[in-house]
Amino acid sequence: MYRTVSPAVLFLLFVFCRTALPQTLAPADILSGNEPDILYILEHDACRIDVFSTKSNKVIKNIPLPCKPERMRWFPDKKHIAVAGTAGSTVSRPLTGGSLTVVDIRTNSVSTVRFGCSLFDVAVRYDAG
Repeated sequence: MYRTVSPAVLFLLFVFCRTALPQTLAPADILSGNEPDILYILEHDACRIDVFSTKSNKVIKNIPLPCKPERMRWFPDKKHIAVAGTAGSTVSRPLTGGSLTVVDIRTNSVSTVRFGCSLFDVAVRYDAG
């Protein structure tokens, strides 16, 4: 089912990503993959998900996202990731909307629904009914 990762381990993963990956700009979130040696790193500034292999210590794939990603969560099937995002913000351009993006990690396909408000987090649950 799901593995529980302690906050201390997530912090160490964050520090590892900041030191081992010079191309890492601003990781907003990290998920462990179905395989024990795969991490999904949400890159806020680059608007993408980096798929990182702990075996090779390299990014093996990039999945582009349409908006500034904030948080990501696994779907119960562990084949899809839900990503909450904002339109991005600068001094001259305030937040103008957001999106909910669903990523199929098997095919790297991305489906997005845009909203008039920014989304900063997402929750996904299994509905047996």
